[in-house]
Amino acid sequence: MPSLSFVGGVRPEYEVLEGKAVVRINSTGRLNHRSIQTGTAELLFHWVSNGKTSRWMFNPSIRNPTMAAFEESTGGPEGNVLSVTVGGLLPATGLLRERMVGLLVAPAVHVDVPFGEDLWVFIMRSPWFPLRVSPAKSTLLVTHGSDRATALLAPTAGELSASLSLTGGSFKRASLFITRRVGPFKSDELIGGALAGSQSMTWKPILRSFDLCLATHGSMRMSQLVEVARGLGASVSSGIFGASVPGDFILCDGPGLEYGLSLRGALGLLPDVSDQTSASISW
Repeated sequence: MPSLSFVGGVRPEYEVLEGKAVVRINSTGRLNHRSIQTGTAELLFHWVSNGKTSRWMFNPSIRNPTMAAFEESTGGPEGNVLSVTVGGLLPATGLLRERMVGLLVAPAVHVDVPFGEDLWVFIMRSPWFPLRVSPAKSTLLVTHGSDRATALLAPTAGELSASLSLTGGSFKRASLFITRRVGPFKSDELIGGALAGSQSMTWKPILRSFDLCLATHGSMRMSQLVEVARGLGASVSSGIFGASVPGDFILCDGPGLEYGLSLRGALGLLPDVSDQTSASISW
């Protein structure tokens, strides 16, 4: 299991024991912590305006923090070791987009250090189980007069099958989209479309393979995020305005994202009509 630390003198690692993740923070000096919290963290990367200028920022937080059980040893052959039980382990997920903004979701340990820089440890692990897509409705329907466009949704292990059909001549096209939401960010992906008659299509969750234990302070430089993102599979380019991700980079699909499915019927000069449903991904 690779580890990456942006904190001098600190090396993180974790292991899974009896279904629970235990994070070990090895440090050359004692961590004078005030409290230790665990939970599902949000890693927010955004630009903040300040008058005529703006600056890129990293803001981590834990959605529903809980006080952690921990053990601490000092002066051993590995230096000082702080062992923290995280609890249930979920895969990391989230998205990044151009100018290195976005939000990632991952299990975390937050070490609150008074009069110093806090320490964060994130477990960035891809899903280790098959994913299942579950739409709240099995049929999406849009109409215009007596003309109809229908999408029949059929989840199977590891993918979502859909059948689009159009009747009548009002709709120029019918398209099926899946929408991912995380925090303030939303990303639409076209599953497929039909111009007339019927069309079958499938959608599969994005799965990558990674396993990283990351340690950082509550602040991070953009260059450090670039290093992490490339290690997780993102294509990051550099230019005159800084680093950027082309389009939307989805780290991985999983329970940490919110999903929606929408059928959109195009009526030419008239506004599109649509039908939506929520969806979830589980195992």
